Amino acid sequence: MSYYREGLRALQDKRAALKQFLLTPESDTQYEFELILAECAELRERKVQQRGEGAYNQKDARKSKLELWANLRRKFIRVERYLYEGAGGTESLEDDLMDLVNFAAMGLQLMRREGWK
Repeated sequence: MSYYREGLRALQDKRAALKQFLLTPESDTQYEFELILAECAELRERKVQQRGEGAYNQKDARKSKLELWANLRRKFIRVERYLYEGAGGTESLEDDLMDLVNFAAMGLQLMRREGWK
């Protein structure tokens, strides 16, 4: 079982235990947010298993920045096209939004690792 699936299960268990104490739908928004992040992490893990780390572990920081920017831009364009034209391409809007979350997190990792400003 992966680290992310364990986290997802822990969040589901937490929600089940706390559900009796939730008074309003708004009380559940943090749980939902954490669940989405866990799903994003699991999606990233599946894609890395299929495609490898790629630019994510590049030695060349400039190339990593360019590839990260290209991936973010590509996903933004697809989301924009889906929202305004109803055409999303080969992946669903949900997958594209989850990829944006993952690329942003990868950007933070690279920024911290490489000292980007």
